[in-house]
Amino acid sequence: MVIEKKGFAPMCDFAPLNLCLASASPRRREILGLITRDFTVCVSGEDEVLPHQMPAEEMVQYLARQKAQAVAKSRPGCTVLGSDTVVGLDGRTYGKPRDRDHAAEMLRTFSGTDHQVHTGVCILRGQREIVFCETVQMHMRPITEAELQAYLDTGLWADKAGAYGINGPAAAFFTGIEGDFYAAFGLPLCRVYQVLTELLADAGH
Repeated sequence: MVIEKKGFAPMCDFAPLNLCLASASPRRREILGLITRDFTVCVSGEDEVLPHQMPAEEMVQYLARQKAQAVAKSRPGCTVLGSDTVVGLDGRTYGKPRDRDHAAEMLRTFSGTDHQVHTGVCILRGQREIVFCETVQMHMRPITEAELQAYLDTGLWADKAGAYGINGPAAAFFTGIEGDFYAAFGLPLCRVYQVLTELLADAGH
């Protein structure tokens, strides 16, 4: 699947990289599409299983690498981008909610706290492997039970780490963020752009 936007002028021609996004996330496709339409999407299907307990920053880099490596095996000659996101608070990590009750539990935990969103990225090109993590500080105000239930009714908590997306109605719960805005909902665009630009230059384009 190739992302295309009518009337969209890309910042950079990444076509020579044969870029492949190893993610099923529509949010990551949209974010990457802000800088280029020169990419395909290939879902890794890799099970998100950790060999042992890890700090959040290490966890998301490990899972991003697993996704990218799984796709790279079937896409020789491509530059593969894998990514993973979790929310962290007081040494615990929170991924996607299992159901509405689990989402409610997460959001009650985050209410009125300063917590973190960690997004790991792995970019593979040939023998090169670039892996990094971007951490964003999130400042959430206390939310009422009525606000919580109204948000849960939207269904927009599903398939999101921490049960919220900063680019949707849940944005009303936050007094501010510190860090890369796009990393807060799935892909640190600035750093990804810089890495891809460097790879393009190294390839002689």
